[in-house]
Amino acid sequence: MNLDKQEKSLIRVLQAQGRISNVELAEQIGISESPCYRRVKALEEAGVITGYGAKVDRRKLGLQVTAFILVTVDSQDDQTLQDFLMLSPRRSLSLSAMRWQAPMIIC
Repeated sequence: MNLDKQEKSLIRVLQAQGRISNVELAEQIGISESPCYRRVKALEEAGVITGYGAKVDRRKLGLQVTAFILVTVDSQDDQTLQDFLMLSPRRSLSLSAMRWQAPMIIC
């Protein structure tokens, strides 16, 4: 998808200030409120904007370590892979040679 200058500005502002009002967003990028709202909705419907979230200070929650690990599963049968996928809700998989490898972030 090709984004124009205003759409790129919308995304940049929303990434930094996800809770900004449509009025403030429109003012910051220099367009009126209605087109701003329509552009944000179009970006959401196109899957460019997939959601909004809160940034959390892990240390204030007592989570002081983030570990990056690589898990290798030697067997590629369906049951082994299903069992492995149940271990963590945060995962991305890549097939490497004859083994499944899953980089995981543990918080």
